[in-house]
Amino acid sequence: MNRVKRPLTLIRPREEDYHRIEGGGGEKPKWVLTGEELLDKAVKLQKSLRLVVNEERIKAYALIQVSHILKVCLDSSATAKTRRVHIVEFLQTKNRNPVIGLKGHDALLVEVDSLPQFEILEERLKNAEDFSRAISCIESFSLYDPQVEILEQDVFYKIKLLDFGDHNINERNAEKMTLMLKAHELDFSGTTYLEGGPMIYKLKNIGAAQIEDLRNTPEFGLVEELVPMPSFSIELDSFRSTQPVPSIHRDPDVHYAKLGVLDTGIAELESFKPWMVERRFSQYILDSLDFGHGTQVASVALFGDLLEGTDWVGSDGFELVDCAVIPNGHNTQIDEDELILNIKEAVTMFSDVQIWNMSFSLMDTFCPDAYSDFAKVLDELQTKNDILICKSCGNDFG
Repeated sequence: MNRVKRPLTLIRPREEDYHRIEGGGGEKPKWVLTGEELLDKAVKLQKSLRLVVNEERIKAYALIQVSHILKVCLDSSATAKTRRVHIVEFLQTKNRNPVIGLKGHDALLVEVDSLPQFEILEERLKNAEDFSRAISCIESFSLYDPQVEILEQDVFYKIKLLDFGDHNINERNAEKMTLMLKAHELDFSGTTYLEGGPMIYKLKNIGAAQIEDLRNTPEFGLVEELVPMPSFSIELDSFRSTQPVPSIHRDPDVHYAKLGVLDTGIAELESFKPWMVERRFSQYILDSLDFGHGTQVASVALFGDLLEGTDWVGSDGFELVDCAVIPNGHNTQIDEDELILNIKEAVTMFSDVQIWNMSFSLMDTFCPDAYSDFAKVLDELQTKNDILICKSCGNDFG
């Protein structure tokens, strides 16, 4: 088989960014407030910060040593990197960056681990001239409220803890949350999707009243979101053809690339046998699998160019690695945590496979301004294992 260079472009951030600071000499940019406008804005922000400090939750967090997460809303024009530098300088009260994340495109999540840090911020607001750039960019402060979505029907729920960017802090927070869930005698399991990342829990057999009880605990301040557990599905919308599958001669002297098929399993058809790797992956018994979808995907990869008379795949053949990560693929679904575990184990089992195909869909609506946890896992797997995962974008043309 001729080796084909894939036109992939690797984009890396600059090791040293020489454009972090705006030009303009000693003069302040026009967007920076001055005089009475600056003082009025500083007073407004002092009141906003004081409302946060006076919240009852602040005392509860302090008692169990849970960091306060401040949501800092920015002016819509303040999202440029050159302005973000001044905002972080204003918010930083220790020798590390306190920003642990973003919400949407105009809000920062900031860790404040003690009440004295709030006092430092208040003093900086009083010295408005020294922090005029940051004050011009900030619109308000509030205590972060985790995203909560409760459904009327019984479903499994996902609790994702905040990621503090520090493995030790994430572990301590997980210990606190685990003890709280046990104290409430809830049925749950926990795992981390990413290395060193935050703990993610799966809550089973839980009702709305129990969720409300959780929301009233100080440990809930560690939570980023409590939502129904995302699930993935495969729907066999395409027709089943009665046309016989062609055979492709496999040249014993040619080294063929391996293609990992993360799907519902591939049927043992005669035309596939020369191309199938003998070893397979599945966490499910054979009787629980529906090979329909996985077989269709493998057929496209192996015979698509021949049947279409077009160079779509651009290959003379693949060694097919069958990884059944979804049980009973016909109109069924699988929870996110189970699917991620299956994919990780399959990729680890076949460490020599560099190209993987994944053709199933997330049932939930995607978020336009954030990467999903599933997408982050795929990115980490690709980077860690030096592989390429080809993910379908869906078949919904409605």
